[in-house]
Amino acid sequence: MNVQKQAEQILNEELEKVKNLNITNGAILVTKPSTGEILAMVGSADYFAKPSGSYNDTLALRQPGSSVKPFTYALALEKGYTAATIIDDSPIAFTFAGAPSYVPVNMMVNSMAKYRYGLPLPIRLIFLRSRHCK
Repeated sequence: MNVQKQAEQILNEELEKVKNLNITNGAILVTKPSTGEILAMVGSADYFAKPSGSYNDTLALRQPGSSVKPFTYALALEKGYTAATIIDDSPIAFTFAGAPSYVPVNMMVNSMAKYRYGLPLPIRLIFLRSRHCK
């Protein structure tokens, strides 16, 4: 079975596991990081499903949110950070020549406050507080 067919099958299998949570769609993008080559792209579970099956979720303009946290911290640990390394959660702006500044924000869910920043914390406490790294 080729990678594209495997990705389609995996998406349908994973959606079946969570159908009781009313999760009905998903997307998969499989790349080869060393070259940037796209090995498989599944934009939705069913292209012909109404109303939005033909919408390719892999191309949607979204922030990855906390889904990348485990990978980011794993890379940090590989680069010499430790569980005791302090991570600063202060507001930051990234500037690029000829482009507007990018200012990421921490979204607060189920709260009156729209944005929230935390205190500097060691990596081990960030994992303990995160719903996405357990």
